[in-house]
Amino acid sequence: MVNNMLKVNQLIDIEINRPKNDGQPAVELYSSRIEDKTTNTLTLAYPLKNGYPVPVRNNEFIKIKLMYKNDIYAGEVKVISQTRSPILLIKVTKPERMEKIQLRSWVRHPCEIPVNYVVLNQDSTKYSTISLDISGGGILILTKEAYGINTPLYLEFSIDDCLIKTIGNVVRTVPQDKEYKTAIEFEKIKLGEREQIVKYIFQKQREMLKRDIL
Repeated sequence: MVNNMLKVNQLIDIEINRPKNDGQPAVELYSSRIEDKTTNTLTLAYPLKNGYPVPVRNNEFIKIKLMYKNDIYAGEVKVISQTRSPILLIKVTKPERMEKIQLRSWVRHPCEIPVNYVVLNQDSTKYSTISLDISGGGILILTKEAYGINTPLYLEFSIDDCLIKTIGNVVRTVPQDKEYKTAIEFEKIKLGEREQIVKYIFQKQREMLKRDIL
């Protein structure tokens, strides 16, 4: 199954775990892509932070994360070598296994956050609205118009100071007064951003439990 998950041009996240100055572990996620693969190795786009390469050491163990059949999987790999010309690349071992991350991603949580969106098959007009609920798989927003099923939308919103930029497809529209409840399923979203949404939901649920709301 591992080989089926790992495809050239597959978007992935690279997770690097290094101790802070105080000795505590620090996990950082960087967007990447599988550029090439062989029987035993993967060639990945070099991780960047603010446009600059993130130092990666040969023989260092890192994790790669990817989406496969609506679930997130992670596997450990070892850095073999690095190439800086003509483009930045790193070669790593192919993971022996990919383990499913149990995130319960699709738990929905009611929330009102500002959302900007653009209808991709129309003009570039940007609309502002609010959400009604959110999950790791999608978001429910209010719209002035009723959009057809599979209408693609570009969305921007912030979760705990993390700006989420994603593309989603309309899966349901329900009239409400003079507006519409529009359900959108995330189609293109970074794994790190999806995990940020899930963490936000779990945190809010914990807060509700403490207040005996759940």
